[in-house]
Amino acid sequence: MKVYLLLFLEVTILCLSTSKDLKAKARRYHVLNSYALSNITSISASEEADSVYIASVNRIDRLDKNLKRLDEAITGPQNDSADCTAPWCGVEGERVDNINKLLLVDHVKSRIIVCGSLYQGSCETRDWKTLEKIYNSKDRFLEENKPALRKMVCVSPDCNAVGLIGQGFTVGSPVLYIANSQDDVNAPHTTISALGIYSLNHSGKNENSLFGQTIDGNSVMDDINQNKPIFQYIFETGDFDTGHIYFLFNSQQVPYVKGYVNKIARICKRDSSFFSYVEMPLACDPDNPDVTIGERIITNAYFAHRGVHNGTLYVTYNFLKKEYSTACDYDIKVLDRLFEETLESCWTCGGYLNCGSEKIVELVEGECQISRYLTDDANVTQELLNENYLSFFPSFVPTTSVWCGTAYAASKIKRTKIIDGNIIYQEQNSNFSNIIVDDNQKVAFIGSLEGQLLKINLKEINKENRKYATVDIGEPLIGNLVWGIRDASHPPRFYAQTAKEVLHMTTAACKMYKDCQSCFASSDVYCGWCTLKNKCLAREECLSDAETEMARRWLKPGKDTCIRNQNKLVFQRSHNGPIDILISNLPQLNEGESYLCVYEGVGNISKPATTDVIDANSTRLTCDVPSPTQIPMSSDGSDFVEVPLKILYNNNVDILTKSVTFYDCEQYATRTDRPCYDCLKSKWNCSWSVAQHRCVSPSSIDNGTRDTWIEHDQTDECPHVQDTFHPHPLIPVRYPTNIILKVVNMPPMADSRNGINCNFELDKGHTFNSRGTIQPGAAGESTSTVLCSKTSFGYDAKKTLLQSKLTLTWDTDKTVDFKENEFTFYKCSATRDDCSKCLSADAQYRCGWCQNPGESNGGQCQIPELCNNRTFISESRKCPVHEITSFTPSSGPIEGGTEVEIFGKNMGATSSEVSEIEVADTKCTLIPEKFVTSTKIVCRTGKVVKETQGLVSVQVRNIKQTSKNMYKYKKPDVTTVEPLLGPQAGGTKLTVRGSNFNIGGSKRITIDHGFGAGVDCNDLSVVNDSMITCLTAEVTNAKDDLQLSLVIDGNYYLIPKLFSYKPNPQVKEVKTLSNSGHLTSYVGGGRKLFIYGSSFKSVQKSTLTVTVFGLDRTTRRKRRLARRNKNRKKSNKKRRRSVEDVFVGTPTNFTVNCKVENDTMLICETPQVKRNVSATNGTAGEPLKALLTLKMDSEEIKLGNLTYLDNPDFSAAEPDRQQVEQGYLKIDADNLAYSKAVTQDEIVVLIGEQRCFVETIKENQFLCVIPKKPEGDQLKYDLKISIGTTTWKLEPVLYRPPNIDENGTITKVIVIVVVLVVVLLVVFGIIWRKRQKRYKANKDDFKNAIENLEQSVRADFRKAFAELSIEMSDLTADVIDTGIPCLDYRTYVTNLFFPSVRDHICMRRPSEQPEADSDGSKAHKQFLDLLMNPTFLFVFVRTLEEQRQSFTNRDKAHVASLLTVALHHDLKYFTQTVKELVKNLIERNLEKNPKLIFRRNDSIADRCLSNWLYITLYPYLRKNVGKMIFMLLKAIKQQVSKGPLDAVSGKARYTLSDDRLLKEDIQYHNLTLFVKTQEEGDDDEPSIVKVLTCDSVAQVKEKVMDVIYKRLPFSQRPRADQLDLEWHHGRSGQLVLPIDNTISETNSRWSRLYTISDYKVDNNATLALKQREQEHQSSSDIQDTSAAPSVHSADTSALTPMLPEENSTRLYHLVKSTDETEQNRQSSINRDRHKYIPDLYLLRLLNMKGILQNYVHAVINSIFDETSIPLPVKYLFSFLDEIAAKHEITDPNILHLWKTNSLPCRFWVTILKNPEFVFDIEKPDTIGSSMTVITQTFIDACAVVEQRPTKDSPINKQLYAKEIPTYMRMVQDYYKKIKEDPAVHEMEMNSFLDNIQQEAACDFDVNTALQELWPWVNKYYDEIMEKMDDDDPYTSYQMSDAKQLLMQTYNLMEHGSNTESS
Repeated sequence: MKVYLLLFLEVTILCLSTSKDLKAKARRYHVLNSYALSNITSISASEEADSVYIASVNRIDRLDKNLKRLDEAITGPQNDSADCTAPWCGVEGERVDNINKLLLVDHVKSRIIVCGSLYQGSCETRDWKTLEKIYNSKDRFLEENKPALRKMVCVSPDCNAVGLIGQGFTVGSPVLYIANSQDDVNAPHTTISALGIYSLNHSGKNENSLFGQTIDGNSVMDDINQNKPIFQYIFETGDFDTGHIYFLFNSQQVPYVKGYVNKIARICKRDSSFFSYVEMPLACDPDNPDVTIGERIITNAYFAHRGVHNGTLYVTYNFLKKEYSTACDYDIKVLDRLFEETLESCWTCGGYLNCGSEKIVELVEGECQISRYLTDDANVTQELLNENYLSFFPSFVPTTSVWCGTAYAASKIKRTKIIDGNIIYQEQNSNFSNIIVDDNQKVAFIGSLEGQLLKINLKEINKENRKYATVDIGEPLIGNLVWGIRDASHPPRFYAQTAKEVLHMTTAACKMYKDCQSCFASSDVYCGWCTLKNKCLAREECLSDAETEMARRWLKPGKDTCIRNQNKLVFQRSHNGPIDILISNLPQLNEGESYLCVYEGVGNISKPATTDVIDANSTRLTCDVPSPTQIPMSSDGSDFVEVPLKILYNNNVDILTKSVTFYDCEQYATRTDRPCYDCLKSKWNCSWSVAQHRCVSPSSIDNGTRDTWIEHDQTDECPHVQDTFHPHPLIPVRYPTNIILKVVNMPPMADSRNGINCNFELDKGHTFNSRGTIQPGAAGESTSTVLCSKTSFGYDAKKTLLQSKLTLTWDTDKTVDFKENEFTFYKCSATRDDCSKCLSADAQYRCGWCQNPGESNGGQCQIPELCNNRTFISESRKCPVHEITSFTPSSGPIEGGTEVEIFGKNMGATSSEVSEIEVADTKCTLIPEKFVTSTKIVCRTGKVVKETQGLVSVQVRNIKQTSKNMYKYKKPDVTTVEPLLGPQAGGTKLTVRGSNFNIGGSKRITIDHGFGAGVDCNDLSVVNDSMITCLTAEVTNAKDDLQLSLVIDGNYYLIPKLFSYKPNPQVKEVKTLSNSGHLTSYVGGGRKLFIYGSSFKSVQKSTLTVTVFGLDRTTRRKRRLARRNKNRKKSNKKRRRSVEDVFVGTPTNFTVNCKVENDTMLICETPQVKRNVSATNGTAGEPLKALLTLKMDSEEIKLGNLTYLDNPDFSAAEPDRQQVEQGYLKIDADNLAYSKAVTQDEIVVLIGEQRCFVETIKENQFLCVIPKKPEGDQLKYDLKISIGTTTWKLEPVLYRPPNIDENGTITKVIVIVVVLVVVLLVVFGIIWRKRQKRYKANKDDFKNAIENLEQSVRADFRKAFAELSIEMSDLTADVIDTGIPCLDYRTYVTNLFFPSVRDHICMRRPSEQPEADSDGSKAHKQFLDLLMNPTFLFVFVRTLEEQRQSFTNRDKAHVASLLTVALHHDLKYFTQTVKELVKNLIERNLEKNPKLIFRRNDSIADRCLSNWLYITLYPYLRKNVGKMIFMLLKAIKQQVSKGPLDAVSGKARYTLSDDRLLKEDIQYHNLTLFVKTQEEGDDDEPSIVKVLTCDSVAQVKEKVMDVIYKRLPFSQRPRADQLDLEWHHGRSGQLVLPIDNTISETNSRWSRLYTISDYKVDNNATLALKQREQEHQSSSDIQDTSAAPSVHSADTSALTPMLPEENSTRLYHLVKSTDETEQNRQSSINRDRHKYIPDLYLLRLLNMKGILQNYVHAVINSIFDETSIPLPVKYLFSFLDEIAAKHEITDPNILHLWKTNSLPCRFWVTILKNPEFVFDIEKPDTIGSSMTVITQTFIDACAVVEQRPTKDSPINKQLYAKEIPTYMRMVQDYYKKIKEDPAVHEMEMNSFLDNIQQEAACDFDVNTALQELWPWVNKYYDEIMEKMDDDDPYTSYQMSDAKQLLMQTYNLMEHGSNTESS
């Protein structure tokens, strides 16, 4: 069974691979050329221009027929505006892409027409050779001073336009027909025609000027526009007078129904006013042709012309709700007849078919009426003129052309009866996208969105068999299929289009079939066998014009057969002369042509051939054969040889190859077994001569001697041995034996010549010959006896038995046939070296033990006859005593079960002779099946009580013998195992430790249940007596706490610790610090790869293997490709790249170990690669391609590709410069590849032993901050740069020496500098005053100042963005590790339901009701039942809503939340309640202003809807959007902390809010602090915290806590006032840094808050975060305390970011602010970089916006993600659509506002403004202000109309003005996608609600909610009862039940009784 299964799998795999190869092969042969281009919109081909034209976005390409580019024209982007509806509108435009919608070739004027989306959908003409623009329709409006542009084509990216150039109203003046699909609702509202006719004549004398519209299509075709047509195809028939234009389109016929009606429309060519417009519905559905709406859409069509008015229309359909597509055909004559039938039914029968009862016609306006004017009576025409019917028409249409429509007859006619097409093909699981038909061959080519091209034979009667080939393109086929330029030398070709390229394809890929059989089997109607080319070719490729098919040179499948020979080619080897070959369909030869016979394998002997035609299909070809000596002998000893024969045409084309068989009878005479028999049984009819001992062909026998020959098949007459008999069937060696044979048909002369010989060959080189004698049988019998003389046989091989054959010959070498020729010789002593073995032999051998008398050890096994005078022992009891030589194992467990193998001699002939076995005085049970005669006994030990030892004894034949060595019973002990977890894929190496492991036999370790079941470890190894290792096996499911057991000989020993199978590690992404999509490293290696995933902690060992491929094969392959393509230039760049990127050559592996950081992150360092070792796949200096493989235990995961770059080179930019502390050191770098192979943090620069931190980095240079010089006199220090594992040593760094005279010289220098500064300040002040007066004259200087400031801000932005990217990548890793700190469901809904309370009592877990309160519980239950009555609930809500004075908005929100809590247990009922409340709310407000519904959120319905969204969108918020919002919050906080933040005013350098922007230039530096906590030991690494020198102590503490407690949610962190920040100042001691110390300014009311720099805290200082004590104690021996503040501050309260001001003292941190009206603020830090221009610092808002843009976009994109729309959103929007449809609301803006106000502005705005409601975080005011700006942007993006900001708009409005249009389109697409998707079913929504309830598993205190809700019922009880007496809105019985229930509830709640109240 296994063999069959393996065979089946192999065949399946072979079939799959073969199928894949065939698909690839089909594409290779069908696609001739390709042209790579993106955003293709249209293709056209022109034979006259010999060109192919491709239109795409912003360009037009002209190619030759093989897709080689000839010219190109760029058409965009251009300055344009969607708001510009006139050429001179004055609206400032921007660069806009031009989507070329239409490209047509005008053959009359030798030009092309191109229409694009620019300038409101304009068209232009271009030269068809140079592509130069000739004229644009926009120019016409400029020339004629038109007030507005008119769209010629639609402009939306997704809309469709089709066009056709037809004959105009005058000769040589073509016109342009354009059919447009409806533009997007957001497209500019300019006029566009669904159908339009435009003049293509530039002269206004003949017709309208170029692109002038001849009719107003918008007014005539308004009904078509309303039905949103999507035009797919346009075609024409006939000439101008009798022809028509046809349009195929999908029309949305019924409002609010998803789906389209498929239609065809027709107009007359001479009808310029569309009076002849008629449309008819089409169908192509095999199941239900009458289904018209929502089922199918037309995707493409093709019209095959046959003459002027004949042809067939082919149309492809896709079915929206089914899993197949169809293609149908329609006869154009039938369609024209139906069009005329439709007109006639309307004009003559009032719309009824044949004036009967079936109505088939309707009009858009009015009804069909019988017209008396539709006759040929001339009087009618005059009557019309007299009645002035035609007075307003410029000309009159004759009555003879009435079928093309008239103004006085009904127009815009619609047929309602469906026209069903003839299905030509149907395909399951396919979406047809385009079609083209070769009408000559009747072959359709259908493309699909699945990337397949189907070839359909329309001649095939059976439709299921019509598809004869499928070409796998690999990409969806889109657009139209276009016929290529015709060429008589090959079959038709066409062009196809994908999203990435244009394909030049052939209709016939015949060359992919290599022989005639596969060619015929392909069923390709184009292909046939080209006989004289020996290829499968199309007819055009095979035959010239002079050749005909009658010459059999092109064989057609189905009509002809392949060339084959018709007779057998079998000849005797000695045959001499010509042979005849009958061949079918052999082509006839012309003069000068010839055939040749070539025999291969015999030196390619050529023989000329002649032909003779026998009949129409058969030809005799004659040629000679080689001589017998030229024919080779058979290599395998067979009696024939096959020689390939080729029939060549003109000595080079192989027409036919066939094998000729030459047989040889003579070779049978040399056979030794049965020569006569084999001769007569051969298939060649050979004969045998006994006398000559010869086999020949009958044709070789002389007729005179034929009687002496035995003929074919007469084998009984052969001389042969009939039977064998001798004294014994077995022949012993060394004992003389006779051989007697019975022989039949022995010739009489056999014994008279050289006699008879009997020959044996027993062993190689041992031949035994004996003379034989014949004893004739009785007279008349043919049987005689042959007696071979006695012979003593022997052989050397140590084998008991040996087979041999007897060769019986007479007359020296003539062999007698011997069929059963097999003799057996045996030797007793061969393998039996003791008595027991000897006596175990089978009795037929008669072996026994021969032993000299008195000997106990010697002897030999022989037969009795050869024992001579020695004693022959034939009974085993007489054998010598047995002996034990060894046993194994030497020890075992005390529980027994060990199989002990005992080895020795003479230990019995059979197991029955072994009577007893003991091991250490304990019985050992014999295992008979493992007994080995005489040498081995196996037994299973028994159980003992304790450890012991003893000898092994065996009793054989009642004699007991013991061993020399001791066997030991031991007790194993298992103490521990490690590791305790591993992946379920297995491969974890377990190490078990204990004692006595080296005992017993079988050992295994099981995982799981123990005692039987479980999984065994693999590769178990006993390392020593105390350690065992093994590898865990693979399991299907992960499972924890599995029992481990050590099993020794079936005894289980439990391992005290449990093992857990964890889920297999999964790799999600691999990153470097560059955070780019490509992994890059230097060849020096050592770069860290951060591998993110899951379940990494279960991995014991992880390694990274980098495989680099060699240069050798790559080089050869490239050369081979170069040779192959020497004469052909590739146009397909994609294929060329794929060839170059293939990893080939000799692979070299480099492996490194990886480190598991945590369960979600693994870090590996790239290994070093040496180019001279790795055999690179490129020359030196080129990037190396490598593959990454991560092995985790036994699991291997492919990580993708890695690129190795050459190591950079470094040098000091200024090597001789003396460096200054805290200055910058410049280092030049070559080949740095910054941001690819290295980042700023990965470059380690060491000056001596101190690190020089890299601060600024460019592509070829970077700067690092020079550290403080170490103490001492040394000035020169080594400079080293390390990246990964590579280190570069540069020129040493020289520090500037300090000035010796510090008190003298330095003081002088300071004085001089101060004086110079004062002088310069005075000078600058004077200059500044003068420049103020000349400000307007010096605008350039001011502009330069602004530019310098902008460059500075940009530099800050770039630096900040780079830093934030790195830090956010670390933050992302932390988020992946710790997760998003989302609040649990209870806390989340509490925050949102009761935002002002935050811990409402009803949101707590319900408490158990005491028994005494049973009446209260009953009342609450009754009240809950009352709320579950919808009749009461709606009356109750409506009553509350009407109390406008006493019932406030706050009360409404409170009641809605209480209702939500009370009904939370049944979300389905709550959902229906919300729907009904929302529906009532809409109905109440429709009459007022429907746009304001949902906007104010001032009703219970509004509040309940909000609560419903809070509940249902919680899973989506938590799983999808939550992470993006959280990352945005973190990014804001991270970036705010990068710049100064005023602790008093809350203003920051980095913010999005203008109100919170710090508009001063505050000087600061970064400080790196090392912080420890009390929990960390001395050996623990301190945390690194980066702060600013301008930070207050409170801000430093906050940053320290953010780093220390980054893995803790905010609620679990200690409060800031519980901790102190302590500065450790080396030997000087420790100092607690107070957070509120201030320093007062002299003679001022201002006090400045101390910063960290005021305490002289240096870079790399050490701080400690510790619990706050009662009193601060500081060291008294702190040095240099001159600037240090007092540590005995009276007030030690923590300072918040917004610090209060006390008494009259004004406190400030960074900026002094007097009051709100004061505009000029003073900075506490001097500005020395720029002039103070506050408004210019608004650029920081742009910087902050740019830094956060990715995160803002990610949030908005995740909210409006079309790929994962939440189910509740679909449900809500569908509900709103239903209400709008019910109330006939057609204004899309109203529906947009409803959806916006009900979801984005209700739910998402609340979340964005209040992220602390969702996450366990702190939201400082600085984050809140930025989130307010982002939230306002979000609200603006959801608006209906874009509000463009002006220069007077608030800064916050202008900040995101550019992005808002993009976000608006995103919102609109989101709404559109929901509308297009299928509506959510109620069952689906109910299932979703059930899942929420199960996942939340949250019970609230419903009784408390009911208790708080009841007072509202009690307060308005009378009003509620009043409304319930009104039967208008509800039926009486419903109201009666609700009323009854209300009264019962009232009594229970108020009086504790359910007695009805009056």
